[in-house]
Amino acid sequence: MTKYQYQVGGSLPQDAPTYVRRQADDDIYAGLTQGEFCYVLNSRQMGKSSLRVQVMRRLQDEGFACAAIDITAIGTADITPEQWYAGVIDSLVGSLNLYTSFDLETWWTENGLLSPVQRLSKFLETVLLKIITEKIVIFIDEIDSILSLAFNLDDFFAVIRDCYNRRATHADYNRLTFALIGVSTPSDLIQDKQRTPFNIGRAIDLTGFQLHEAEPLARGLAAVGDSGELMQAVLAWTGGQPFLTQKVCKLVVGEGGRGQGAGSRGQGAGSRGQGAGGQGEEESKIQNPKSKIELWVEDLVRRRIIENWEAQDEPEHLKTIRDRIMARGEERTGRLLALCQQIAQQGEIAADDSAEQTELRLTGLVVKRDGKLRIYNRIYAEVFKQEWSEKLLAKLRPYSDAFNAWVESQQQDESRLLRGKTLQDAQEWATGKSLSDLDYRFLAASQELEKRDVQRRLETEEQAKQVLAEANRKANRRIQVGSVVLGLAVVGAVASLMLAQYQLGQARVADEERKIALKATKLEQDGTNALRVFDTSGEIKGLLLAMQAVKTLKTLVKDKQPLAEYPAYSPLFNLQKIVFDIREQNSLEKHTDSVNSVVFSPDGKTLASASGDNTIKLWNRDTGKEISTMTGHSDWVNSVVFSPDGKTLASASGDNTIKLWNRETGKEISTMTGHSDSVRSVVFSPDGKTLASASVDNTIKLWNRETGKEISTMTGHSAPVNSVVFSPDGKTLASASLDNTIKLWNLSLDDLLAQGCSWLKVYFITHPDEAKVCQGR
Repeated sequence: MTKYQYQVGGSLPQDAPTYVRRQADDDIYAGLTQGEFCYVLNSRQMGKSSLRVQVMRRLQDEGFACAAIDITAIGTADITPEQWYAGVIDSLVGSLNLYTSFDLETWWTENGLLSPVQRLSKFLETVLLKIITEKIVIFIDEIDSILSLAFNLDDFFAVIRDCYNRRATHADYNRLTFALIGVSTPSDLIQDKQRTPFNIGRAIDLTGFQLHEAEPLARGLAAVGDSGELMQAVLAWTGGQPFLTQKVCKLVVGEGGRGQGAGSRGQGAGSRGQGAGGQGEEESKIQNPKSKIELWVEDLVRRRIIENWEAQDEPEHLKTIRDRIMARGEERTGRLLALCQQIAQQGEIAADDSAEQTELRLTGLVVKRDGKLRIYNRIYAEVFKQEWSEKLLAKLRPYSDAFNAWVESQQQDESRLLRGKTLQDAQEWATGKSLSDLDYRFLAASQELEKRDVQRRLETEEQAKQVLAEANRKANRRIQVGSVVLGLAVVGAVASLMLAQYQLGQARVADEERKIALKATKLEQDGTNALRVFDTSGEIKGLLLAMQAVKTLKTLVKDKQPLAEYPAYSPLFNLQKIVFDIREQNSLEKHTDSVNSVVFSPDGKTLASASGDNTIKLWNRDTGKEISTMTGHSDWVNSVVFSPDGKTLASASGDNTIKLWNRETGKEISTMTGHSDSVRSVVFSPDGKTLASASVDNTIKLWNRETGKEISTMTGHSAPVNSVVFSPDGKTLASASLDNTIKLWNLSLDDLLAQGCSWLKVYFITHPDEAKVCQGR
């Protein structure tokens, strides 16, 4: 058996024969020697720490003083800011062997009036750069561990950035640079994008081993067989992923040393019935012939890594990927699993650097290459396949209780199906996911039930209309009958008067009937007139007349008198028709897709609406009639707002633009471009001179209304920004984001002056009249 040792997990020693030098080695070395701030942010077990060890040795050989800080060694649980910053300085002192020339405890006490972050900054300038005269590189490893701290570390990153800013005035700072290493994204590590060092640094792309780079690993395979062919077969499964490549090489050497090498296991994979591509052995030989070495490595990988992988995953690697996907909360985990499914089905998808894609890349499962996102290697594709995602998604479905009860009822219990908002939420959750046939049948049955409910409601409304129509016909006949009755009543009254001398009692009855008949006829006329007024002269006026007629009718109706015996029908049924029509006529229904935003004009007379049909519409508040339609956006219009003077409209759209419109003409004034994703919200400043917009690209932008030019971009949210609004005095902006936070952005002149902030430029652009006032302050 060969004595060549492969190391699976952990940092490789400086002299490890199996260390593979990649392009990243040369990139980070070149960057640090030139004084650039570098950062290596990638998934776990990609060789980041081994890279640090190797580049430190190269730099030290060149005369650099190198220090390494392991954030996990300082601690993150129950630690105070003072303890943490003291730990950082102590790590530097120990790594650079400064204990003989520097007493940390005494120095820390002497500077007790300073904050912890100020002490770190002072230590770098007055101690580190004074004692050490060589070029200094500080490596900060496991930087993502700061996310576990109970306090914010934006100030820590501000110190690093300040070291670069000071180079312009303090030459010593040109000797100091930093390298940050960890499993995270810049947006996770620091919230304040104005203070981040990542926008001045150099990102190091850490890729897997290429065949021409893997010669150090191939040497150890020579005792088993053809080292070049074996190495190529290994990389075909691992994709060059460092941890897996070392592991598979170790397995190859181990089995080869027991007499089961490539030369004696030629039919290994073929005997198991299925090749890597899901083909039988005979078919595989015809379509894609494999060498004995390829078949043997395939068999080895399947037996020792893929099959029953959770039990064989030692040291943990595959379970680490699984846990990072599952440890994000139900909603975020569901999104990551849906992405996994999509990539598994299509082979690859377009990379867009969204939060979900970045998060999935940090698990190590997928890799971005040539603008595409794909599964890193064949081992991952076999382990984290579509069935794996489907099984986990089933546990996350938001309608599990209803679904399980429906299945237990043999799919017969319709009371378990979803309706309304619950159904809509379930359909949105299912979008982009590959679910089971039962899931799709459940959602389809729920949708069908919803359609039936809507149909029943429509049929009920139609029946109600028919009842009203029939009532109107009866009412008209009643009017005609009433006229005859009126004539008969007059004759009867005359006869009654003639007979009054003889039958006084009967006269009283006849007189009462005459009065009722006259009132009934008048009420029928009033009810019909109310409907005519409603249709021609005014809805409210017609409604009032109908209500008055019904009120009078009530005085003629006895308690519990059946409708068939009412003296008049017209007031009652015409009032019902008026109420029904008022509700219908005040429903503004000209948009052909969802309405995403609606707003009143400053004078309250007009409404503007923004729709998924890509249009903005203006409506008359009193009549409910459409005034005009504004077209020009090529995607959903998410938000619309009037300017304070009411003369201009601003709209925000999924086509990444903001447009200004003339209210009177409905014509487009200008288009503002600059956002890289959908714009969800737009708002005017109180003085109407500036607009603010919020976007899915995680930023807020300020715009000059007159020129349409971008003034500034505010970054700080780690997820799409849904809404933005000015304070009444125009000095503060508030933004709301999917990252579960609301942020306040200060535009106050006095505060900006006190901070010496670069935002002053923005302030003077948006408040030109105050620029002169500031000159003397």
